[in-house]
Amino acid sequence: MAHLNLYSKIFTTLAIAAGFGLLTVPATAGTLSLFNPSDIIKENQTVEINAQILMTNDAFSLEVLFNDLEGSLNEQDDNYDAIGDARFDIGSYIDFLGYVGYTHRKEVVMPTSSDTVRLLYQASNDLDLDIGESYDLDLKMEGFAAHGIMFANNFSVYQENGWDVNIGIGLELLYGVEMQDGYVRGNAITTAVNDYDFNMQSNYLYTENYLYDLDVESSHAYGYSTHLSIQAAYENISFSYVMNDLLGKLYWKDLPYSDVFLTSGTKSYDENGYVKYTPVISGVERTKDYTQTLMQKWRLEAKYTFENATLQLGNDRIYGINMPYVRYQYTHENDLTVGYNYETKFGMFGVDMRFQNYHFSIHADDLIDPSGMRASLGMHYTF
Repeated sequence: MAHLNLYSKIFTTLAIAAGFGLLTVPATAGTLSLFNPSDIIKENQTVEINAQILMTNDAFSLEVLFNDLEGSLNEQDDNYDAIGDARFDIGSYIDFLGYVGYTHRKEVVMPTSSDTVRLLYQASNDLDLDIGESYDLDLKMEGFAAHGIMFANNFSVYQENGWDVNIGIGLELLYGVEMQDGYVRGNAITTAVNDYDFNMQSNYLYTENYLYDLDVESSHAYGYSTHLSIQAAYENISFSYVMNDLLGKLYWKDLPYSDVFLTSGTKSYDENGYVKYTPVISGVERTKDYTQTLMQKWRLEAKYTFENATLQLGNDRIYGINMPYVRYQYTHENDLTVGYNYETKFGMFGVDMRFQNYHFSIHADDLIDPSGMRASLGMHYTF
């Protein structure tokens, strides 16, 4: 069947780019890679190292995603969401500066219409199409990769009547090295069991073009981002709110940009009679200076503490995608803390472990063939 090169490159290569190459976040509840200024350990002569990777989608297992979509599709009527999110942080606390550290971030979000995913899957696996069926094609993408320097601190602002309120702030100075920002929209109609026509329009900014083959010069950006955290505790109950990229911008210089139409005017067929396309492209391809606004990410959480255990309820949110979760944590007599986490959007279950100055976590929606996976690793070292 027709090989949708223009879709599959975006769907798989972007996911690979976001999911690998980085490994943050302490072993706490939640799913996204959030930097929480309130978690800073305010001790001199210490080093904190935290790393995390999240890769999840609700269309394919990870094995299918990285194997040219050979396998099964998780069919649904709603849009599909794919998230790749990762960061690495290493830093120290200094009395007169607060926390100072290096960070490497990489993230991408791709909401995609069910018709787009279905046609992509059928075409990639040479499945017969229903003649005359129409498809509403819609794929969005937004993401970036950057290095940076982090400055952060937290402060106790209220300690009366049993309340303890803490506010944390963070500032990242960023150097952007990769970005994707744009959409593909259009329609397709099947003309035979092994053939279809399509018309699409794309407005697309990028450092590498995954939509169609086009060599471009590299681009880079300078920018910043701000983070905020608020924690309030009263007796056994506490609440926390963490927002990353509250205000975040990357200022790209000479960034490649395409505003084009793509049609199925050029066809060829493989040895089995399935259509292959080299899309006819018309429109504008140029470079321009561009300001990218970073996606806000937040976590809202409530926690109840028992004698040796805690129960947490919360929600992570990015790009309008909510990921509610529940977590139970128990501390054993040997200083080993074990937490069990369940996230409801992608159905990931996880185990988090902390022993002395080390932590580790692994989450997945399936032990054998997961479509979502999150892992974290970190340590706190005192000289």
